[in-house]
Amino acid sequence: AELGVGPEPIPRKQLTVERLSQAIQKALYDQTMRQHAANLGSKIQAEDAIANAVAIVREVEKSRG
Repeated sequence: AELGVGPEPIPRKQLTVERLSQAIQKALYDQTMRQHAANLGSKIQAEDAIANAVAIVREVEKSRG
């Protein structure tokens, strides 16, 4: 929800069929949310995930000496 790619979470005690249905409808049909999701997807696809993972592993190795 923070990234604008999904509806706000529904607290378990407040979960009803109606609220869940509304959240699903919003996720499927809200154009702003869909655009944010498409933009995020493009950013994720453009990342070099393997290089990022290797860099993280190397940083952890350095910090452990």
